Parts: sequence; C-alpha cells; structure tokens
Amino acid sequence: MKRALFLVALSAVFVFVSLYTQDSNPMASQISAVLSLLSLLTGSVYINRWEKAGKLVPWAGSVLSVLLFLNYGNPLYLLAGLLLGIGFLWKSELSVVPLVFAGLILGWLAFQEEAYLVRTIGSFILAVSIIIGTASLYFAVKFR
Repeated sequence: MKRALFLVALSAVFVFVSLYTQDSNPMASQISAVLSLLSLLTGSVYINRWEKAGKLVPWAGSVLSVLLFLNYGNPLYLLAGLLLGIGFLWKSELSVVPLVFAGLILGWLAFQEEAYLVRTIGSFILAVSIIIGTASLYFAVKFR
C-alpha cells in the first residue's frame, strides 16, 4: 500500500511540474504529463490489489469533486460528485449510468480549461465515458 500511495503522490508532483513548465518548456511539460499518467496508472494497479480499496474509491471521488468545486466555484462539479457517489454505492447493474454522466460532466468541464494537461485529461475522460456508455447501452439492449 505504501508503494501505491507513493506512486499516486509522485503522479501529483509530475502534474505540478507539468503545469509549472507549461509556458516556459512545453516539451518538459508533456514528458512530465506522460510520467504523471504512467505513475498514476501503476499506483492504481497496486491500489486495486489492496483488499480495502473498495471503500476508498467513493470517498476519493467525492473529495475530488468538492475540491474542484471549491477551486472553480462551478456547481456542476458537485453534481458530478453526487453522480459518482450514486454510481459507486448503488448495488445494481445500472450503476454505470451515473458514472458515465459524471465522466461526461467532468470531462467536458476539464476540456474547457486552458492548460494543456487538463484538456488532455478531460478529453481522455470524455472518450472513456463515451466508450463505456455506448458499450453499456449496447449490452443493456442486447440482453434484455
């Protein structure tokens, strides 16, 4: 677990380095963004292997949306946080629907930012939400 938390913290450091060097050195900013995503994905693999990680995810999503709301003041972040909470805590096969809508909201809001890294992450969140939403709709229609 310590390794996972270290990798997630290292990812945050790479994000700050990327945002800091965005205007002065775009190449270093892009390399730092890639390193951030790689360390975050590696850390998430270790977190998923942890037995108690299932209780951590809903709280992390809620805290993230509240922090984004406090930073930007946009109430859509709170709506996305509510949808994340519903999606993570709802014990149903349809629980993916609020997660897709939360991903669409968060991705759309991030895509409107000026920072290259935030726009890249926003486009990734939008793409994943569209793919998961389309696949969920396909399987829901096919098997009913």
